[in-house]
Amino acid sequence: MHFFVLLFVILLCIHQSLGIDMISVNHSIFGNQTIISSGENFELGFFKPGTSKKYYLGIWYRNVIPQTVVWVANREKPLSATDMMSAELKVLDGNLVLITESKSLFWSTNISSTSSNSLVATISDDGNLIFSDGLNSTPPLWQSFDHPTDTWLPNAKTKYDKRSNTTKKIISWKNSEDPSPGFFSVEMDQSNRQFLLKWNRTEMYSATGPWNGRIFSLMPEMSLNSQRYNFSYVDNENESYFMYSVSNSHKIRLTLDVSGQIRHLIWVETLMEWQLFTTQPRQPCEVYASCGAFSICNKESASFCNCLTGFTPRSDAEWDLNDHSGGCVRRLSLQCVAGKTKGGFLRNSKVTLPEHSQTVTASSAEECHSICLNDCSCNAYAYDTSVCSIWNDELLNLRKLSPEDGGGSVIYTRLNALDQALGEVSKSGQLSVKLKVIISVVVVLAVVALCSFSYIYYRRKMAKRKGTCVVDVFSGLIVLPLATGKISPSVFLFCLNQIKRDISNSCFLILANQQSTEGNPVPHWTEREAQNLIYENDKQDIAVPFFRLEKILAATDNFSDAQKLGQGGFGPVYKGIFSGGQEIAVKRLSSQSRQGIGEFRNEVILISKLQHRNLVRLLGYCITGYEQILLYEYMPNKSLDTFIFDQTLSKSLKWKKRFDIISGISRGLLYLHEDSRLRIIHRDLKTSNILLDQEMNPKISDFGLARIVEEKTTEANTKKVVGTYGYMSPEYALEGLFSIKSDVFSLGVVILEIITGRRNTGFYQSKEASNLLGYAWNFWKEERALHLLDHSLLESCNPKEAMKCINVGLLCVQEDPGDRPTMSNVVMMLRSESMPIPKPNQPAFVSRKYVSNVSPALSAKPHSSSKVELTITMEEGR
Repeated sequence: MHFFVLLFVILLCIHQSLGIDMISVNHSIFGNQTIISSGENFELGFFKPGTSKKYYLGIWYRNVIPQTVVWVANREKPLSATDMMSAELKVLDGNLVLITESKSLFWSTNISSTSSNSLVATISDDGNLIFSDGLNSTPPLWQSFDHPTDTWLPNAKTKYDKRSNTTKKIISWKNSEDPSPGFFSVEMDQSNRQFLLKWNRTEMYSATGPWNGRIFSLMPEMSLNSQRYNFSYVDNENESYFMYSVSNSHKIRLTLDVSGQIRHLIWVETLMEWQLFTTQPRQPCEVYASCGAFSICNKESASFCNCLTGFTPRSDAEWDLNDHSGGCVRRLSLQCVAGKTKGGFLRNSKVTLPEHSQTVTASSAEECHSICLNDCSCNAYAYDTSVCSIWNDELLNLRKLSPEDGGGSVIYTRLNALDQALGEVSKSGQLSVKLKVIISVVVVLAVVALCSFSYIYYRRKMAKRKGTCVVDVFSGLIVLPLATGKISPSVFLFCLNQIKRDISNSCFLILANQQSTEGNPVPHWTEREAQNLIYENDKQDIAVPFFRLEKILAATDNFSDAQKLGQGGFGPVYKGIFSGGQEIAVKRLSSQSRQGIGEFRNEVILISKLQHRNLVRLLGYCITGYEQILLYEYMPNKSLDTFIFDQTLSKSLKWKKRFDIISGISRGLLYLHEDSRLRIIHRDLKTSNILLDQEMNPKISDFGLARIVEEKTTEANTKKVVGTYGYMSPEYALEGLFSIKSDVFSLGVVILEIITGRRNTGFYQSKEASNLLGYAWNFWKEERALHLLDHSLLESCNPKEAMKCINVGLLCVQEDPGDRPTMSNVVMMLRSESMPIPKPNQPAFVSRKYVSNVSPALSAKPHSSSKVELTITMEEGR
């Protein structure tokens, strides 16, 4: 018997079409037989999803691989392999039924009608299974469009029936191999003309927003695809419904995924795959209880869903199929003795609290802790602003917030005594390994520290004896062979050159002699001494004035936090106001910065000699023994990245303004490369180095890493690779070769970031692409480039200009520097309405592996949106 079952299963894998598109009283289908729509778009028959051993009757796209099922008849009552040996879809007693030889009914249209020899079931070319009395019966007796499963197809109605007061629901599969009804559903909200997404048919977690006659208000991206389909809303005395139709022969479907998101998918024939156009909600963690009970959803994690500490998936097999509805269960049961649970709690910070808490009276966090600890049914507690909340049931909808989200709460989850003792998150047995590693690291660090301090002590004693300059690399102290507090610039510069280390505001000089070592702050330089210090070797004229530190301290209220504008790789930036009312921006060298006297000198020389409306203007400088300060014109709107990467501020940057910003940056870079009296390569162009004035005009800033090249020279090399990850061209990052085309590459990244509102480095562990360049290239290949646009631009966008900017941006980030345009060409392409623009080649996908095998000096650059930007410095022998 088993042999025949196996043989039958193998035969089922080969579908056999009957060559007709209907089932009648005299024609049924069974086994591997199918019927196909007249235009060969859809096919109906039996299928087995994935590795499942169960069989279903369904409709799928014909000639689409992998098989894409859009409707399932017996989703709640599957067939076994034995059932399939006699299962038959046939017309019986006035209904279309799925029945076996033993008369077991697995599915039926379940309508009341008289038996007729003219009853037929047909599959239409839009995927609708229609059961009617004769081919021309209108309306049909039954149709699958009125009984959707997880997919809404074109020409199908999603409706509210006023006569029966019922709404047709779209319900997700349980998982990718189980079509049975899942936890998530979509239904029409007739009163507000929108769709609601619900968990367990009750808990509403998202909505499309009201229909405005063209799009749903919370899905503005719909307007980008309006040329492919048309939505319509109808409201009459019997029903109200939404329906959409597709132009030409596009394959489009709206599916409620097992994740709880509505996925809008478009079939790309040339790539032979479904491409995701949009989702609602945008993030999986916005779906209610998306990870089930006792788990936490973290959008920053490689796997969105993770069990809480002390818990394990209820079913590993279901989790492997992205079915997290079962959630997690305790690895070890709680031990309750005399009404009190043994064990403790684990602190989970920056989370959204679960639903359905109970509020109890507690005067402190300690009392709240005690209440939960003494209640054997309490699974978690939270104490916030004098409110004690406890959870006795399952913890649902717990979400971890990212730094960009801000805020968040703290919840303490109950642990078994053993889990608390182990204090581990992963599977048991791994703690001992972790503990060994931690102990080993601590011991090694202790030995290194002891050796280091011994070495420092030895060097200091030698400094006293020999009278040489010594630097304490741990404390940042410089030991000078001086007996008095008077330090000349020449001695100071000598020590700087000798130890090759710059001094900053946290550095003090230890004035050492044979009798004593005394720490004193370095006195201020005079203007003449400071000029000698900066230009000891090149003796160049200073094009901007010197400012005394006392004046800058008064302007910035002693560098108070209230005046702080932000933090750069160079150091903090403050707003200052001189006594006459002039506003300035003060950039102060940080003690952690590796940009020192050389970069400081470089910026003063370069920027003081440059004059262009799209370059920031240097007003002056100040240097003392422990301060290096640059004074700029004040930019009230700060930097470009504060706008384009902020969900609220980005809305104020309409398309015209973004296009003007792109054009302005390009003109500024053209001036540096070709129009100024010095040919300058910036080497660190990025959105945080683009400042915005009162009228939102862009100005390129931060010339500390810039290099001057000869007028006819367009490239050079360096032993020291410096720049910011995500903006460096591959030839520069890998080989130290920089040129004007390196800046062009950086500009291309900036253009794409301005258009999309996404960071090039914001795709860590993303399944979409490794970075923004790859993400944009995918859309370009699919001829869907406009879908890259930031959602806030959908209303104001000029499609022609947007396509031009995307094209230019991709030309700038091509892997071969010779393929990238010059800045004069970039400016011409942006200005011209008729100039033909070449198609780009595949961009350079610069990934983290380029810098993983070096020892870069990283300087974190905080920002209002909590991003961390890495400035890379790689020293390589050439």
